[in-house]
Amino acid sequence: MEKVTIRFFQARSYLESVRAVTDWFKELEDRLPTLGHRNWLAIVDMAFPDLVAPGIVKIWTNADLLRVLSDCLRLIQRFPHIKPILWLDRELDFVREEEAPGISQYRENLKVTLEKLPVKQENHEDIIKRLDEAGRTFTVVLLKTRTCLPYSSVFVELECGYWDKTRESHLRERLVSP
Repeated sequence: MEKVTIRFFQARSYLESVRAVTDWFKELEDRLPTLGHRNWLAIVDMAFPDLVAPGIVKIWTNADLLRVLSDCLRLIQRFPHIKPILWLDRELDFVREEEAPGISQYRENLKVTLEKLPVKQENHEDIIKRLDEAGRTFTVVLLKTRTCLPYSSVFVELECGYWDKTRESHLRERLVSP
């Protein structure tokens, strides 16, 4: 009994430390004009760790992960200065249904949600390191959801919406030999 009470207290303390936002969508909508390339959005499951790098902004959504992800992607489309590159935990493909009931349906729904978008996969720990490193210099908006499925988090690296790596490479070449 006492362990349950302690676990509840710890979860409650964590949720209190995450900024309570009645309208997380409005909070994100207000932030997106100031975000650009090298910024990140992280739409994460309940067990995702509390990152503490100075640039990490945490928002408790109290919503389903796929719903938050869909809303974020629609919102990003409204801003011409950014485009998303999505990152998934490599481990997600290897979680079995009998170990995490609902994971198969989640993967199917995620595939539909991310259709036609660039998606990369990397080990979970490596993605966390990327976020931690980015959060030391740039803003990372972490949107915590109530989804309880392992490795279900989706990470959105923001790129410039009106410039790409090919054009940047050509520019760099011209700078070296004008």
